[in-house]
Amino acid sequence: MVTIVIVDAAVMRRAVRETLRHEVGLRVVGEAGSLRRALAVVERIQPDIILVDAEIADLDAPTAVRALRQRAPSSALIVVTIEPDRLARVVEHVGGTQVVSKVDGPAALLGAVRRAATHGRGPT
Repeated sequence: MVTIVIVDAAVMRRAVRETLRHEVGLRVVGEAGSLRRALAVVERIQPDIILVDAEIADLDAPTAVRALRQRAPSSALIVVTIEPDRLARVVEHVGGTQVVSKVDGPAALLGAVRRAATHGRGPT
């Protein structure tokens, strides 16, 4: 079973949870609406995958990626954003991190989750 933590606003967490609910072998094990809460959750759970919305309030995506990587170094990290090209350049040096465009919709997110699940966790 591949474990997932979702970091996003409440409404979007629910939508992502519903999207993933039908996927065999995936289980959402934690959620957070802020970076502070996310750091505590991922440090405690050490999920296989962390899904992060780069545009949630008060979140600086590059800082969040570095902080999450420090707290959960073996988790795969998927960052969803409206500016994938810009963010990909900023986090390209952080191993185990995928950047997904919000414009590409749920199919792109599911593809990223499946890739992370297939290729294992992030760098150790």
